Amino acid sequence: MSNATAVDSIRVFIADDHPVVRGGLRMMIEYEEGVSVAGEAGDGGEALEAIIVQQPDVALLDIEMPSLTGLDILREIASLELATRAIVLTLHDDRAVFQRAVELGAAGYMLKDSAPRDILNGIRRVAAGEFCLGVPDAENDTPDAHPRAAELLAVASLTQCERRVLHLIAENKSTREIADTLCVSPRTIDTHRANICSKLGERGSHGLIRFAIEHRMYL
Repeated sequence: MSNATAVDSIRVFIADDHPVVRGGLRMMIEYEEGVSVAGEAGDGGEALEAIIVQQPDVALLDIEMPSLTGLDILREIASLELATRAIVLTLHDDRAVFQRAVELGAAGYMLKDSAPRDILNGIRRVAAGEFCLGVPDAENDTPDAHPRAAELLAVASLTQCERRVLHLIAENKSTREIADTLCVSPRTIDTHRANICSKLGERGSHGLIRFAIEHRMYL
């Protein structure tokens, strides 16, 4: 059984309105070395408040919950620029919900009937800064089953500031204009551009502008 007080433990918050599901997830996590339960809630509003206060490493979010949905919580986590990374854990493999979750910043999307080992692997991967889709320990963890998932995941990997820069790039703003808009130096914008290109796998300003325009609706 893991030591919940371990300094290097991955702290996980469980948000699900089904007590049986919460109990099963809690038991699974508590018996895993290096992972601990930071808290749990069955109400979306209560879950968000706890996540803001506790700042867990990973949040497991159900979609349908009273007060706030999992998507609502994702939106607030992104808006507040919290360090917590979220995995949507759902009963349904819904492509529309998947795409919306990723647009809002989800780092993972998994089904509740996934094997416990897969969910635990997903938690570890997301905590390490990676993304997980479906079965996270598959040989090739690619989002081929979900149209445009790769692009959406790339956008989701950007910080709020980087998204803002990319949005202004889509508006054909120059580096100087973007710097003036965000009240920073042009050198800072150049750094953001380089980081964005690295995360998106783009090279050069033309590729970045093309990507920004094509994905403007997700920024």
